[in-house]
Amino acid sequence: MAAIAASASGATPATPSTREFVEGWTLAQTLGEGAYGEVKLLINRQTGEAVAMKMVDLKKHPDAVISVRKEVCIQKMLQDTHILRFFGKRSQGNVEYIFLEYAAGGELFDRIVVAKSICAHKMQSTLLLLLLLLWMGGHYKLKDSKLNSLDI
Repeated sequence: MAAIAASASGATPATPSTREFVEGWTLAQTLGEGAYGEVKLLINRQTGEAVAMKMVDLKKHPDAVISVRKEVCIQKMLQDTHILRFFGKRSQGNVEYIFLEYAAGGELFDRIVVAKSICAHKMQSTLLLLLLLLWMGGHYKLKDSKLNSLDI
């Protein structure tokens, strides 16, 4: 994984639907979009490891520079089994890349909206998590009911 963040090589097309981001890593699909950019799924062709990659084009979003710096700083400090792992960041031209553990669980908001009925204990833990999220001022994703990803 560190090879992705450290690599200076550019993306090269592989097929119309997927492309090689760096040697051995395929840019598989777009996972979502945020205020400043997109989150893409990278797959290691040899090991099958999946990694989430945030892409922010600072030329398109010059106001995102401080947000990206804050996110990287916060992600470096957050080292807990309940939070997505931060693998590193890379700059290439005007684009900043942030590499995070992939969370297949989806959005917290989607989990709440889909739940038609919820037990009191689960509601209490969900509300406490939401309060924590609001206090930290970010947007997060879930993986196995754990706090995972800061979204800029």
